[in-house]
Amino acid sequence: MRVVEKTAKTVEEAIAAGVQELAVDRKYVQVEILEEPTKKGLFGLFGTKFAKVRVTYEDDPGLLATVFIQTICKAMGVKAETQVTKDSENWHVNTEVSHLINQL
Repeated sequence: MRVVEKTAKTVEEAIAAGVQELAVDRKYVQVEILEEPTKKGLFGLFGTKFAKVRVTYEDDPGLLATVFIQTICKAMGVKAETQVTKDSENWHVNTEVSHLINQL
């Protein structure tokens, strides 16, 4: 599990910064808003609080295996379909090769 905390002017900017640091897609993270941004004080210049969020990414072994296998297959010029299943204790990765992409 990887966790980062980010601050920014808005909640969305803070989330985007966290997602960028984790280098994952937004749909794979959980976001906890720690502090909402506020504008108070003289003309909103003094006493302004930034948004603060905690962005959490829990590694998915099935997704990691799929990306790894597809990267290797692509480098070899092979088109492959991958299916991942999990039982109570183990992950199972099935890969079916359909054809060579760059045939000689």
